[in-house]
Amino acid sequence: MGTGGGTPVAAKDNAAVRIVHVAGQLAESRQVLLRRTLTQAATEGAPAVVVVLSVTSGQERQAQQVSAVLAASSVPTIAYVRGANSAAGTAIALSCRHIIMAPGGRLGRYATEGDTQAWRSLFENNAAATGRNRLVAAAMADATVKVPNYTASSAYTLTLTPDRAQTLGFSEGTATTVEEALQFFSLGRFRTVDVTVTPGDQLTGILQNVYVRMVLVVLIMMAILAEIKLAGIGAGMAVAVVAGIGLYVSGASTMNFDFRVMAAFMGSILCLGIELVIPGSGVFGVTGVILLYGSLFYFLGANVAAVYFLAACTVAAGVVFFLLARWLPHSRGLEKLVLHQRQQTAYGYRSQKDYSSYVSACGRTITVLRPAGIIRVDGERIDAVSTGMFIERDVAVRVLRVEGGRVVVEPLPERSL
Repeated sequence: MGTGGGTPVAAKDNAAVRIVHVAGQLAESRQVLLRRTLTQAATEGAPAVVVVLSVTSGQERQAQQVSAVLAASSVPTIAYVRGANSAAGTAIALSCRHIIMAPGGRLGRYATEGDTQAWRSLFENNAAATGRNRLVAAAMADATVKVPNYTASSAYTLTLTPDRAQTLGFSEGTATTVEEALQFFSLGRFRTVDVTVTPGDQLTGILQNVYVRMVLVVLIMMAILAEIKLAGIGAGMAVAVVAGIGLYVSGASTMNFDFRVMAAFMGSILCLGIELVIPGSGVFGVTGVILLYGSLFYFLGANVAAVYFLAACTVAAGVVFFLLARWLPHSRGLEKLVLHQRQQTAYGYRSQKDYSSYVSACGRTITVLRPAGIIRVDGERIDAVSTGMFIERDVAVRVLRVEGGRVVVEPLPERSL
């Protein structure tokens, strides 16, 4: 049990062999379950972890992530193969240190499953890491690869039955039950514990879905754009923080998810917030953008795929934000919150009274004009200014012109009234 990848751990007499069932379609929650199980098994000094495989479908990316989790385990792993497994199930089995087949168990790749070269590369790498024959592994994925005495037709990939798997050195035996499989490794004296998927595993698995992660990243970028548009710190920054925490707690297939990455993300939000509150030379803004994209780059695996992922999310966020900015102000929901009526002159709204009708009208000063003061025209008090001269109280004046709200007057001889 000490052979294979990883550093073997010393099993404790009171520890339990953990059994994980991976059946049906391979989902992200299974990766979370396996990672949690292997971590607990290593902490408790478990003698082994048995992965019961009956996988009918799954993507190469998911199988690669699960394989990486199993390959990094310090606890011995045993694949117990039940039924006909798809390429994803086969890749997982090849990443385990030991394989035991159940009667009727099958390992191989269906001809219609995904990219042949991608699966072949994964099969070969997993087989090489656990000391198995690379040629046989390649033949299980690629029908053009031949294994003497076992592959005759170029139309079919190599399928490993229990007997064939044991003959080719891929299986260590056949067992009808998990308990019987444990006898091959003298583990019958240990108690067993079945590990099941918890709601937390399901939630984390959902967050690890590539499309959900894309939504979270786009949401972060849109929230920051909204804050810039609204020129303030509020709901937008809060949404960005919550979405970032969602990315952080989802975990990843790499070891780049640690506290430093989360600290860089929170630092980016802080710098962008400072730039919005205290506009300056842009130092905080540039620093915030660098920290934001740097932390997201590590969140997403720190590889070329992460660069393309971020580029796609940036374009998507910009397009969606532009469309929402055009559509939301005219949506039914916001129409009830927005006052659309304008204070236009046609509706009787004026910022100041119109005195244009008083041009050439005559009146009398109520106060001294020096040059501003008050006059009375047709019984109405009006603020007026002279043409520059000083005009005493109770002097006859005539309105020369009206400039907006400014009434300009000149004195008249008394006899002209």
